[in-house]
Amino acid sequence: MISSTIRYLFDALAHTLFKKVPPSKPVDLDETSFYKTALNHGISGIVYYAIKDEKALKEETMRRFERDCYQTVQRSADQQYNLKKVIEVLNLHEINHVLMKGEVLRQIYPYPDMRQMGDVDMLVNEEDLPKIHELMKNIGFHFVSESDNHHVFVKSGLMIEFHNKLMPSRHPIWEDFFQSAFENTILLRESTYQFTYEYHLVYLIAHIAKHFKSQGSGIRSIFDIAVYIHAYDSLIDYSLVREYLRALHLTQFFDTVIELVYRWFHVESARFDANHILNDSLYEEVTQFILQCGTYGYSDENRGDAVSVGIEADKANSSIQKGRIRYIWRLAFPKASALRYKYKYLNKRPWLLPIAWAKRFWNLIFKRRNKAKRIRNVFTKDDDIRKIMNMYRSIGLL
Repeated sequence: MISSTIRYLFDALAHTLFKKVPPSKPVDLDETSFYKTALNHGISGIVYYAIKDEKALKEETMRRFERDCYQTVQRSADQQYNLKKVIEVLNLHEINHVLMKGEVLRQIYPYPDMRQMGDVDMLVNEEDLPKIHELMKNIGFHFVSESDNHHVFVKSGLMIEFHNKLMPSRHPIWEDFFQSAFENTILLRESTYQFTYEYHLVYLIAHIAKHFKSQGSGIRSIFDIAVYIHAYDSLIDYSLVREYLRALHLTQFFDTVIELVYRWFHVESARFDANHILNDSLYEEVTQFILQCGTYGYSDENRGDAVSVGIEADKANSSIQKGRIRYIWRLAFPKASALRYKYKYLNKRPWLLPIAWAKRFWNLIFKRRNKAKRIRNVFTKDDDIRKIMNMYRSIGLL
């Protein structure tokens, strides 16, 4: 059963949307758990807006929420200052770019500074990336890394990911669908775009699903959908959304997210009837599963490795043990295409792949933090992995 502490947390978030009577503090509230959960899920700054006038919590707890709120506001101000410069230089050089995810969502939050962002995401054309590298260097950004779907730059606490495609190659169906991303945009000004309401909603759902299939996803990602529907419900063509979701095989997962949005935050659409697929038992299981995650995944236990073992077993229609072997093998000996961004010499000398494997193995064993937890989670009990996989099937992710 969802505890009164977690219910109070959900009600506090809902209050920021509807601005009704603030939620009543439960008599058995666990203040330590209340704050820790909010912090781990990147929503403590938002929650402060709902509870700041009630003075229902201990002074020390309120100081922590207040501190997080002010830090979120400060971080947001710093990010926006530098982001403005980036957008200005992209527009000056007529480089088309699409704002998405956090930068779009923050504009529809009750207060924009509520929406904490770990990074800013933009979609750009791949052929513009060399020019973008030059421009970002000129305005003081440092290039950090690249993968097959984004290049990362950092300056003064602002991390920007320039996506040359929306989904990585390990999700081929999703990768193929989102190849048409630039065809589903709305011009905001000069060379700055954002996605259509339907396309962006579907991308947000696919992004949450992607996180579920790797390191998990937390409360804030579900609250983002609540905020999105609360703001844009009258403008969304849900028949088109359903059409997109069918192509991505995510209709059942969408129904799951929508039901959580309603049961957690009391947000529902006036434009379509949700398909309620969660019985009470499954609802509890999914909720507890998400609560284990932090903002970007399994913050404490990193159980994403256990999930990955199960997904490998499912893909091969094999036992958990064989899935575990496949996952360990993939971790130790990834394809050259997965390593060529980190080890540039593989582009011209693919025969040096064994050297790249050796370096990667060294980093995994001796440099990677939480390696003991990761190893332990790879060897999570088979029955526990099966339980997670059964839940994934029930919500449409397998």
